[in-house]
Amino acid sequence: VWEMPREAYRACYSAPFVLEKPGQAAELIVTSTTAITSYDPDTGKPNWNWKWAFDRMPLRTVASTAYANGLLFACSGDGAGDRHMVAVALNGFGKEARPARIWENKKEFPYVTCPLVHGEHIYIVNASGLAGCYHAKPGKRVWHERLSDAQFYASPVLIDGKIYACSEQGVVYVIAADPKGYQLIATNTVGQRILSTPAAMT
Repeated sequence: VWEMPREAYRACYSAPFVLEKPGQAAELIVTSTTAITSYDPDTGKPNWNWKWAFDRMPLRTVASTAYANGLLFACSGDGAGDRHMVAVALNGFGKEARPARIWENKKEFPYVTCPLVHGEHIYIVNASGLAGCYHAKPGKRVWHERLSDAQFYASPVLIDGKIYACSEQGVVYVIAADPKGYQLIATNTVGQRILSTPAAMT
């Protein structure tokens, strides 16, 4: 139907998504090393383009970008340990948007696993075995907890106010999605490595 060239720099694996808001035209949001870009999903014409600014070399995007309350949350990183997460305010929609970074985190956010947005907070687990909760708008850390002997490459899922995080070591951690404090509800051992995100059925 249409094809649009993008600047190629590093292999990236972030899944694009369609952003739909009541009364607004749909936007196809694509995240990669070079930029976060909005396209018209019918024609492929770009609406806006926000370019990453890295301290050193450009980083790879693997986790998919999340959206909540006018903000995009995008993560990037590298196998060497560099991390760079940004919160980008759209400041409008479509061609009227004026995207701008409002905060960033260069240490704690994941490179591979996707962030979860629930209410006014972001929840994460990362490859270092850290689980965390942050206030979405200012980016302020609410709580942080290290899960011993755990590494996460599968993205967490949210069901009924609970976060299900599957570690590479085969343990499913059930954590309350509660900004009041870290609460580990349960741990369940699967008995084998887990690297892919679980699917949930209702």
